[in-house]
Amino acid sequence: MYEGTADANTLWQGDVVVGCAFPVFFNLSFSAQDWGSQFKLRIGPLAIVSHSCDLEIVSGKLKRSTVQFSPLVPVPSVLTKKPEALSRLRKHEAIDSAHPEFINYFFYQAFPDVLPDDMVIDLSVIHSFQSSVGLIQQLKEHKRLQLQSDAREYLQDRLALHFAREAE
Repeated sequence: MYEGTADANTLWQGDVVVGCAFPVFFNLSFSAQDWGSQFKLRIGPLAIVSHSCDLEIVSGKLKRSTVQFSPLVPVPSVLTKKPEALSRLRKHEAIDSAHPEFINYFFYQAFPDVLPDDMVIDLSVIHSFQSSVGLIQQLKEHKRLQLQSDAREYLQDRLALHFAREAE
């Protein structure tokens, strides 16, 4: 699933970075003019879901103004209760019309000192952060895992299916 070593000079879609903070909002309230919330900053592993080419620095300038991440979370109980679906997700099997469930999840296998347990990203939980040359450099420094090309292609398929699927 992962490359033997993570290339610290590049960022790729699906890379896992550690030690990054991300917001978790709760107690949301909405009014006619604004909304309010409380939030916590959590620190944990994140997967980059921005397109790889959008993360490049060209002539000292960024190609895009934001970087998109999805937090890695433990495998949800809804998946552990469906072992056949979890098995397909673990194997990164293609989604077909007979098994379209859990399009929004992408599986990450446990990895020593990076991911303590099997985890997933939920593509319905994506954060966009303002990018900067400094942020890109920090992400490279905190990058710990890089997906093999076949796993990255499967993530791209999951992203396309999740965001392009028809409403039921």
